[in-house]
Amino acid sequence: MGLSQTEAEFLLAEHRYQPITGTLLTISRQTVGMTPDYARRLVTSTGVLVRPEATVSLDDKTLGHPMTGANFISDDSFYALFTAAKLSILDVSDYEGADVIHDMNLPIGPELENRFDFVLCGSCLDNIFDPVTSMRNLARLVKPGGRIFLFEWGNSYATAYLRYTPEWFLDFFAVNDFADAKSYLLHYPNVDGMERFSGGTIIDMYHYDPLVSEGGAVRYEPSHPQSPCITMNFVVAEKGPDSTWDRTPIQVAHRLTEAEQRPYIEAAARYQQSSRPLFRRTRNRPVGGDATLSRTGTLRSVASWVANEPQ
Repeated sequence: MGLSQTEAEFLLAEHRYQPITGTLLTISRQTVGMTPDYARRLVTSTGVLVRPEATVSLDDKTLGHPMTGANFISDDSFYALFTAAKLSILDVSDYEGADVIHDMNLPIGPELENRFDFVLCGSCLDNIFDPVTSMRNLARLVKPGGRIFLFEWGNSYATAYLRYTPEWFLDFFAVNDFADAKSYLLHYPNVDGMERFSGGTIIDMYHYDPLVSEGGAVRYEPSHPQSPCITMNFVVAEKGPDSTWDRTPIQVAHRLTEAEQRPYIEAAARYQQSSRPLFRRTRNRPVGGDATLSRTGTLRSVASWVANEPQ
């Protein structure tokens, strides 16, 4: 996949909250759909300083892009605009210059465990046949105190091998006692062809908060979006000193006892109170969205974009 404006702004907001330092691992290379000048302006517009020592290279795969004619910035140059973290690439082969060779369908070895400060996994799980092993690998790759950023396709995306919900991710991090996790849904209003990316299309982002209060009781509810449109999940999770990776969540409808429900409710309450702010766009951008998108009332709009803003 790649980093578009939405993914880049989300990543920069996390960097603004807690700078990305140390070691940065990306699962495969990411195509960054921005020219170097646009990438610099985007970083600055989010309140992040461009490193004066940063140098820029172009992505050989996108020179003279057939749709735009643009020359896009390479992924390593984009990261270097705002962080000096040492970049590693994990992939199933060294075809694109990966320095960590591993098939994420298979468990990682102990030499990779607790090795990276920040792990970015972008539209990889929706192409992988064994996402459970892959998620467990991600939780093992990152150090305690480190973070994972995922963005993966949801419903109605034509080429996705698998399609995810916000609660699939949040439940995994909750049951494995991660220190913090926040899950979001990006909603594209069109369903046919490439119209979802056409100029002027409004893309809305919703925060998924599973806790619903009613009559003094608190329930943990699924996201349940009422839409046939394409969605994408954005998730950021922070590993704690006692976090695990091998616990398996129970689907919400099958948590029949208080003991089965408690870990999820307690984790969600802890995530509500964490110091990590909800994602918002900078510069007082207007927020749209549909308050009735979720049948359970667990999706609340936090940001909006206009697709294909000019570069």
